[in-house]
Amino acid sequence: MFDLRRWTFCKALAVILCAFIVMEAHALYAHQAAAVAEQHQAQFNAAREAYFAGNFEGARAGLDRLIVELEKIEGQDTFKGETYLLAGAAYEKLEQLGLSVKYYCRAKSLLGEGKTIEGLDLKKLKYYKADCAAIAAILEMGVGAETDELVAQYNQAKIGYFAGAYEAAKAVVESLVTSLGAIDGRDTFKGQVYLLAGAIYEILDFKELAIKYYCRAKAVLGEGTTIEGLKLDKLRWYKEPCGGAAVAGAAVRTAGRKKSWVGGLIGTLLGLALVGGIVWYLFFSKNAPLGKKGKYTKITFRIDVTYRGFNSTGHRTFKIGGEVKNDEDFIYTQNISSDEACSQATKSETYSYTYTITGDSVAMSQSWDNWDYYAFGPGENWKKLCAEYSVNIDSYEYEDGKDPGKPSATGLEQLQMNSAADCTEVSSRIHNCYMDATISFSAPSTVRGASAATVEMIRKR
Repeated sequence: MFDLRRWTFCKALAVILCAFIVMEAHALYAHQAAAVAEQHQAQFNAAREAYFAGNFEGARAGLDRLIVELEKIEGQDTFKGETYLLAGAAYEKLEQLGLSVKYYCRAKSLLGEGKTIEGLDLKKLKYYKADCAAIAAILEMGVGAETDELVAQYNQAKIGYFAGAYEAAKAVVESLVTSLGAIDGRDTFKGQVYLLAGAIYEILDFKELAIKYYCRAKAVLGEGTTIEGLKLDKLRWYKEPCGGAAVAGAAVRTAGRKKSWVGGLIGTLLGLALVGGIVWYLFFSKNAPLGKKGKYTKITFRIDVTYRGFNSTGHRTFKIGGEVKNDEDFIYTQNISSDEACSQATKSETYSYTYTITGDSVAMSQSWDNWDYYAFGPGENWKKLCAEYSVNIDSYEYEDGKDPGKPSATGLEQLQMNSAADCTEVSSRIHNCYMDATISFSAPSTVRGASAATVEMIRKR
């Protein structure tokens, strides 16, 4: 027989169980979300520590991973903005202009203009003031995603101009103008490049070149046509006359003159000789400006290493190309009670090593073994190690082309250490630290690699 009381009780119990399951699921989700947020904060803190320790490559790598994870979740705009800001600063230190501006603009869109994180001085960031509105289309399309190399160069020059990196923008646009000179068609694109070149030359105070490229741009695009973000009324020399009337007058004055056959032949031969000389100079002379750059066959460089430290003892080894250049114990008796600047160290040791390679790269490594406190007393104890590395080219040889110029070194920043990430704890007081790097040499470029790097490692207990 149907029991109303029992049925009511079962129904109520079912409702209670469902509510309990929902509450448990919500609590589990909240717990997981908190754990993920805590993990993300730890990643950010590690990247920030690496950045302020001078390990910019390590900071960049950590931030890249964190950004990928953050872009999969909703919300957390403030935290995302702080992550983008630090990423922009790391890419700036690595001289990657496009990516630096990209993340600065993302940060400003989430945090607002002028908002920063503890310890990061916006006034010291070269590219933070980039005009994000002017380069929004490039950033939205994706920096480096262009399939047309000429368009990629144009975008790079445009980002440089609106970010205030005028010398870098000038170098890129000059290379682009040279490339376009050998291409037929693409007139509108050429006009846009000429207009940007004029604006770059104007801000660098090259008046004649600015007017020259403004006139080229107007001849293609027409008077008053501009590119996105560039306001013509702000350009001082855009309205300067282009001298069209003078050119037309010269053409009229020479139009009615009858040239003799001999004079015409001589003029033609002289013209051909002049053109031939120019072609030989540009493409076939020893250092032809437009000729193929030669390949390095031998590079001799000098690396200077300066060591400093506080309250530290241990053993260090420095290698170049697998050869041991420094293998010695170190001891620094100067005590510190907080994070002192390396420049305050009273003991400084500098070494210079000359090395020759026949390829275009060489491996280097630095290790600190059994790094211990020199003195260890009651209370808080600090120890710190500092190192500075710089590379200078002594000589180079090349073949199969024109002089490629003094090589530029990249990769030295890989020797920068993070005492948390690159050191292994042997005991509560002793650590082993190790970093290696591949130093590459290439022809000088508009974006040069670091020719110097600094290391700061600090511990307290």
